[in-house]
Amino acid sequence: MKTKVLLVVSMLLIISGCSCEKRMAKLMFRCPQLFETKKIEAVHITPEVKADTAIVFSAGNADTVYLERDNIIATVIRECDTLRIYILIPADTVYVPVEVDVPKPEIVVEERASFGENLAMFFNRFILVMVVGTVFVVVLYVTLMNIKK
Repeated sequence: MKTKVLLVVSMLLIISGCSCEKRMAKLMFRCPQLFETKKIEAVHITPEVKADTAIVFSAGNADTVYLERDNIIATVIRECDTLRIYILIPADTVYVPVEVDVPKPEIVVEERASFGENLAMFFNRFILVMVVGTVFVVVLYVTLMNIKK
């Protein structure tokens, strides 16, 4: 008996669940900041660039020159007849502010039915569930009786 009542109650709850539109309307009412214009920063990272070259001289002593200008570091090394140049451009991060519009979903919420209409709809569903349940139980009973024979 308890299982039948539990089955009927669960069927009624499943049939009369909330719609997605109503849930979205509640969400828009409770959390309007989710649907406002957002301002975010896009990040652009420039890659690191390295360069290496060598120039041959006829004679001389070892000598080193360091150059640093506009975030670029250059090292010039003279080793006997070779001139080595190392250039380093470190990686850089650029922040670009971008505004992103989050569109509000268009939700059409139907007006609530009156108490009498809700009560009539409940009884219609209840009768439908009872008829379907009765047919199911009768079919199951007949099937089980035929299997026992």
